[in-house]
Amino acid sequence: MRLLHLGDLHIGKKVNGYSMIDDQRAVLAEIVELAKVKGVAAVLIAGDIYDKEQPSAEAARLYDEFITSLHESGIAVLAVPGNHDSASRISVLSSILGSKGVSIAKPFSGVVERCELHDEHGAINVYLLPFINPSIARTALPDTEIKSWPDALRAVIGTIALDESARNILVAHQFVIGGSEAELSESETRTIGAADEVPSDVFDAFDYVALGHLHKPQWVVKGKMRYSGSPLKYSFSELKPNKTATLVELGKKGDISFEMPELHPLHDMLELEGTIAEMREYAQAHPESADCYVHVTLTKEDLQAFAKLKDIFPLLMRLDFKAIESRRRASTRSISSSDIASIGQLEMIQMFFQEINGRDMDEAELEIIGELGLDGEEGGAR
Repeated sequence: MRLLHLGDLHIGKKVNGYSMIDDQRAVLAEIVELAKVKGVAAVLIAGDIYDKEQPSAEAARLYDEFITSLHESGIAVLAVPGNHDSASRISVLSSILGSKGVSIAKPFSGVVERCELHDEHGAINVYLLPFINPSIARTALPDTEIKSWPDALRAVIGTIALDESARNILVAHQFVIGGSEAELSESETRTIGAADEVPSDVFDAFDYVALGHLHKPQWVVKGKMRYSGSPLKYSFSELKPNKTATLVELGKKGDISFEMPELHPLHDMLELEGTIAEMREYAQAHPESADCYVHVTLTKEDLQAFAKLKDIFPLLMRLDFKAIESRRRASTRSISSSDIASIGQLEMIQMFFQEINGRDMDEAELEIIGELGLDGEEGGAR
């Protein structure tokens, strides 16, 4: 049997002010086609279906289109809510949907839901574990002492009467740590002090653990526990590796293999550094960059930088100034409340300009500020 493991769809997400809904629609359509071509029996979605607990109508429609397309293709859907999802909202009508091959885990109330798939080798048990934190676990298991995330997950997994002679799969949305250091990205939500880390041995009894939460595709335990990663790049820290889905092929007990088909974004992400002239040269040599989301770090200041770069890269997402940032750190000045009372508006603006830009105003800029008629006397800042 073939299963397709996905996670962290984050439908409705915005990145640097850009709505990703068209990009998500394109990649979800690609995933449906991939599932059909590969003969997938079920798609496993390991949480963070939406980017917000209360998704927009547009996001909800896209999710509906995706699930409907899989259902109409005869592909089952087994999904769990992540920490970005509202478990109760995601699992609405779960009883009715379950009869149609769409199983969405309800909020944890003391029992980990089990779905059963069948192939020529018999039954495959798929356990659906929604996002769990210690508070959720303590509420559902009041007679169990739970002080930490590992305590919570050990207690929850302990409620499962697992038949270890059968093939058992867990779909979960947690921060699981294994033998190697996890690869994190800027688009993920973490707890302070890494309190949400759960050791991989909590899940040792399962044949495969389909994980969601981390956005870079990676193994926690090779051949056994994996983050499929998000289907799209949601920050510039996710440029490498390219996004993939995880295709899981199950034979008899102990026989499992994997394939990581690459996903193709509607708009890729690109990071560049240099001058505006160098950006023009790059764009001319790489015309495909006009269709990429771009982060530019300029090494030379230009007051019209954003407009010029937007003309070169229509999907410019982010602009930084390398020289300004380094000078800002070197020249930051501390001002006390008593200083503020004695500084005029004009001087304060000049100080602010110098701190941000790493240089004094030139004559033209001073003339513009002068036309504003600002107070240059002491106590002018009110």
